[in-house]
Amino acid sequence: MSKLLALHNITETKLKGILELGAFPMPSIAITTDNIPFDKFGDITFIFNKSTVNPKSSRFNDLYESDAYTCRFPVVLYEFDEDVLRKQIEESYDISLSGSVFYGLNANSWYDLDSAVGIVRRAIKDHGLELSNNEVYDFLQNHYKYKGIRDEKKDLFTPSGKRRSIKGLTMPYTINNVMKVMKRYLRKGNFFTLSAWKGILAQKYTGLSDIPNKFVNEETAKEMYKEMYEECIALNSKLFSIINKNHTGYYPLEPCSLLYEVKNPTVKAYRDVFDLYNIEITDEEIEEIISLAVKIKKLPVSYMEAKPKRIVNFSEVLAIIIPSNLSIKNEIKKIAKENSFKVFEFGNEKERQEIVCNCVSIPDAVLKEF
Repeated sequence: MSKLLALHNITETKLKGILELGAFPMPSIAITTDNIPFDKFGDITFIFNKSTVNPKSSRFNDLYESDAYTCRFPVVLYEFDEDVLRKQIEESYDISLSGSVFYGLNANSWYDLDSAVGIVRRAIKDHGLELSNNEVYDFLQNHYKYKGIRDEKKDLFTPSGKRRSIKGLTMPYTINNVMKVMKRYLRKGNFFTLSAWKGILAQKYTGLSDIPNKFVNEETAKEMYKEMYEECIALNSKLFSIINKNHTGYYPLEPCSLLYEVKNPTVKAYRDVFDLYNIEITDEEIEEIISLAVKIKKLPVSYMEAKPKRIVNFSEVLAIIIPSNLSIKNEIKKIAKENSFKVFEFGNEKERQEIVCNCVSIPDAVLKEF
């Protein structure tokens, strides 16, 4: 018998950001069975209480029939004080960076942390010390001058053409501001993929009892998606010609920009979208779109997505499964004690999955049984 669990995987780096916020802002939670390994998105696993994802427990708990292409955590920008950072690196790694310049540290792609990692790593390497990307990433996350949440409403430049400062581009890093940005922006696809389209088409369930037993392991799902992928490519090519036949814009229209506007595939829904763009398309061609959309909707999944559109507190966690070498283990154990959830450690991926399976014995962990 299969048992459904609510899992949230995360990396150590991202977990540090959550700890700084004090809770999870609108987390994406995977709903999957205990006999299907789930190792995506990070090597740390949270097990949530079933009330965290049950739509009947809160009107803010959304539960979808697949990965639903919902909003993600917003972009976080960082600013560094180069002189202070140089001193901190010298003290931490016992090296001298005399004369070293972090070229473009606060100009790279407007305060992008990934670019900053490359800049600092190269400067350190020039002085004989080789550090991994993760080591530098963690170091910079703990030694920044300022960090903020990117406000997409703000242009990179002022009306006069001057580059905005980091504070001019961001909001303070608080959980309320993270929530504000996530509620404002949904994920939008820039290119056509089967998984993205399936996510857009995903319908909501009204309760845990509505969840059907259509789970398969990841390998089986990939094979089934692969078979339908060719149909998607053929449809995309056909639609590209149709929608750009009389298009006069500088850039061509992409089929996904129209298809992703429709969540419930009906002739009227697609007709309304194509009419909005003054695109001529026959009912037969729309029926072809609907036929493929319905087939994609019916594809089985290895996991579904729950999206509580609210702040999820640590008190809703039942257990956390962490690598035995986690650097913030003591901090996690402190939070676990304060919020009465279990901490399990693992040494390899097989052990992690075994612990996940054993979590079905925790009260309120099992959402449903098949």
